[in-house]
Amino acid sequence: MTLMPSRGQLARPAPEVIAELFAREGVRRIYTVPGDMAYGLLRAFAAAGLDVFSVRSQATAVFASAGDNYSEGRLASAVLITRGPALANALAALSSVVAHGVPMVLLSPCESLTDMQSGAFQGSMHLALEAGSPCDVLRFEDPDSAGGRLASLLADTAKPDRRSAVVLLERRLLGSLMVAPDIQPPRLSRRPDLAALQTAAEMLNAAKNPIIVVGHRARWSASFETLATFARRLNAPLCPTGLSIGFGGTRLPSLGQDEVHRELSGADAVLLVGASLDWTLRSGIAVPNEAKVISLREEGEPGFESRRGDIVLSGEIGQTLDALCGMFDTRAGLSPRPEGRGRLPAPPPPTLFARIADRLADDFPTETALVLDGSNGLIHAARRIIPDADWARITPGISGHLGAGIGHALGAAASGRYRRVILLTGDFSLGLALADLESLVRYDAPVTVLVNNNRGLASESNQLAGADRRIADYTPATDHARIMRGFGGVGHRIDSLDGWAAIRDRVVQGRGPCLVDISEHADTPE
Repeated sequence: MTLMPSRGQLARPAPEVIAELFAREGVRRIYTVPGDMAYGLLRAFAAAGLDVFSVRSQATAVFASAGDNYSEGRLASAVLITRGPALANALAALSSVVAHGVPMVLLSPCESLTDMQSGAFQGSMHLALEAGSPCDVLRFEDPDSAGGRLASLLADTAKPDRRSAVVLLERRLLGSLMVAPDIQPPRLSRRPDLAALQTAAEMLNAAKNPIIVVGHRARWSASFETLATFARRLNAPLCPTGLSIGFGGTRLPSLGQDEVHRELSGADAVLLVGASLDWTLRSGIAVPNEAKVISLREEGEPGFESRRGDIVLSGEIGQTLDALCGMFDTRAGLSPRPEGRGRLPAPPPPTLFARIADRLADDFPTETALVLDGSNGLIHAARRIIPDADWARITPGISGHLGAGIGHALGAAASGRYRRVILLTGDFSLGLALADLESLVRYDAPVTVLVNNNRGLASESNQLAGADRRIADYTPATDHARIMRGFGGVGHRIDSLDGWAAIRDRVVQGRGPCLVDISEHADTPE
C-alpha cells in the first residue's frame, strides 16, 4: 500500500518530513555513527524531538537499537549509517538481529544507481542481505512517492508484520522537497484459521501432560494475561527456552532452566509459542516422539526445529494465542500439576566469574536488566539470574553474535525501562566492541559491565593441541578496568570473592557506568 501526500500540506525539506514520519510512528531514538550525508538527517531527527546516540562502531549502533526495541517490545528506535563499508559493517550485525525476530529499520544515505555505475565514492558497493531474510532492502529516490512508501514501511515494521527493512535514501531525495502523507488507520492482522485452531484445541484437550513453551518471539504480541489464563485452564506449566529464560520475571513464573528438559520429556502435547528457532528446540531435545507439537509462529517465519509441528498456526502470535485460549474452560477432573521441584543439586561453580554470577542470582537488584555476551560457559553460569521485570534478559541471539553486549546494554538503558543494566561479558566478546566503553561514559549510561577476564578464548584453547598459544590466549596483563578509567569511567579489578563483596553495592546500586574486571589468572598483576 502506498499512501498519497496530504492535500493542502506544504512541501518541506525531505529530512524534516522523514524525521516527522518516524516520530509519528512512535520512534523516539536514533543510533548512529555519523558521517558524510548523514548530518542533515541527524539535525532533523533532533529537531523532531528524537534523542540521537552517536557510538563508535556500526555494529554497536545496530545492537543498541535492537536492545532498545526489545526492551520496549516495539519499534522504539532506528539506525542511521552512512554508505559504503560503514553500511557493510552494519549489515553483518543486522542479519543477526533480524533473525532473532527484533523489528528494525536501518537508514543509509546513498548515491544513485547511475552514479554507482560511474564509480561514485563509496557508492559502487552492491549490498543485499541473503535471499529469504526477514528484511527488505528498499531504495527511495522519488520525492513524490517517498513519503507514502516510508509511512507504509514504518507501519508494517511496527505492526502487524514486524517486517524489518534497510532503507537506502538517494542523495537527490535528501536535497529535495517532500509532503508528509495523511495518517492512515492501522492495518489489521490476518485472522487465524478456525479449522486448524479447533484441531489444535482438540489435541491439547486430549493431552494428560501438556506443556506451554514460550520462546523469544512471543515478546512482541503474546500477553501475560493470556499465557497465565491458558496455563491455568490447561493445567500446564510454562516453560522457557534458552533464549527466553525468566521471560515473565516475578510477574509470571516459569520453570527454571535446570527443569526444562526433564519436564519436556514427560509431555504428551507441546504448545510452542514463538519458539520455533530457539536453541533448545532445534534438535527436538527432550520432546518425546509420540508427543503432539503445535507451533504458533509469525507469518513467514521459518521453522528450523527438527520436530516440525503437527499443526502450524501462522499469524500474529498474540492474536492466535488469544483465539486458542478462548476455546478452553478450565479442564474438569484434573488434579493440580506438582510444583516445580526446585534447583537440582550441583557442584560449586568452577570459576570466580561463575561464582559471582551465582551470587548475583540470589540477590539480583530490582528494576534491572541483564545482558549476556559470551560463549556457552558464560551463558550457563548466568542461567539462574532472573530479573524481576519481564523480558529483561537479552542474549547474543540465535546466531550467537558475540560483541553485541555493549550495544544491547546501551539500548536497554536508553529505553528508560530499567533503573540499571548489568552486562556479563567475556573478554573476547568485550574486545569486539571495546571502543564503545567510551560511549557508555559519554552518555552516562547506568550500565555495570562484569568482564570474565580468563585470558581470551579459554573455552576453545584446548582445541589448539600444541599450536602457538597466542592464537587463543591474551596477555594476563590485560586490565579492562584501567581501559575504562582511561575513557573517564569507573573501573575495578578483582581476583577473589572478598574483592567482589567489597565493591558489590557500589557497582550494582551506583549511578553512571562502571566496569569490573574479574581476573581468573593466578598471576594477576598488582
